[in-house]
Amino acid sequence: MRKKKWLLIVILIILLINALLIFIPKIFNVNQIVEDRLKSEVNKYLDAELFFDKINVTSKFIQFSNPKLIEKENNFSISAEQFYIRFNFWKLIFTGFNFQSSIKKIRCFSPVVELKLSPSEEGTSLDLQNIETQLQRFSQLSIINGEFELESKNNHLRFKEKLENINITFTSDKNKYNLEFTAYKPDNKGFIKITRDYYEDKENLSELSLQNFHLPNVKTPTLEIKDGKVESDIKIRSEKKIDGEFSLNNLDLLLENNNIHSDSIRLQINKNTGYFLENSKLNWDNISLTLSGKIKDVVSYSPYIDADFHSNPIQLNKFFEPISGKLTLKGNIAQSISDLRIKHQFEIPELVYQNLEFNNINYSGI
Repeated sequence: MRKKKWLLIVILIILLINALLIFIPKIFNVNQIVEDRLKSEVNKYLDAELFFDKINVTSKFIQFSNPKLIEKENNFSISAEQFYIRFNFWKLIFTGFNFQSSIKKIRCFSPVVELKLSPSEEGTSLDLQNIETQLQRFSQLSIINGEFELESKNNHLRFKEKLENINITFTSDKNKYNLEFTAYKPDNKGFIKITRDYYEDKENLSELSLQNFHLPNVKTPTLEIKDGKVESDIKIRSEKKIDGEFSLNNLDLLLENNNIHSDSIRLQINKNTGYFLENSKLNWDNISLTLSGKIKDVVSYSPYIDADFHSNPIQLNKFFEPISGKLTLKGNIAQSISDLRIKHQFEIPELVYQNLEFNNINYSGI
């Protein structure tokens, strides 16, 4: 008889809890409480304003219709059709509406993110370790059919890039997580895929794949990238254990008012240093330059080029018909990609002009 009473009491408690979960949001107008708290935290920590058409709070999830977040200086904004958060209701209540600690799953439908880099942000890098730590708070995150636009209008770096049909899935379980990111460029101008498998007790693996990925137009004080297409397959196990292949095809750029073209530049990457492969060439003013050497920190925000180049013998009458002879052009490209410097040297074993002959002429400059 006692067992039946205890069973009845347990059933009544469960029913009472369910009733509370159903009616508490209505009794206490949780919709308004959550809305006020969210807007306050966004304004405080992000210096931004949050808008949405409708919010629906139940005992298990929060759903936003047409949310939009705009940074006050208008350098960052994000909007979406639907934003869905699944959470632990009691944890939310008893932590004083601490959203971060109570969220379990997030789903975002058709988000549009616009980011304009300020001069102070252009030289900074992402804290990937901190991002990993924050992501592991959630058991699941999904972004479906998103768009991302990144723009810099600073005089030292000007470019605009857009990705669409972005899909991101993230799942976390105890000491491991898996991330997959895929996106396309508009007008079939490229595909990117990033995957990461993280394990606390063994080696991690990240992979980066770029297919037919057209470069944006990029301008710096000394360099303008007009066009180019990237293919890559890179595996990353740590900051130093980065290996794979990379090719840059149909490159057109303007370097200190010199037009440069390349049909193909190929790199073999070992320990995050890319080594130029055979037949990696640049064409400058109809002169073919063969590249050798390396690029340090290939997968980074500021790759460092340390490459040599040399030309085949060039007929001098190409530049001035009365002169006969040949010259060889050699040089070195050294510096970060945003501040290139080229050291060059001309070697002319013999030059003949109007019966005058000159031997072993050398010239070097920057």
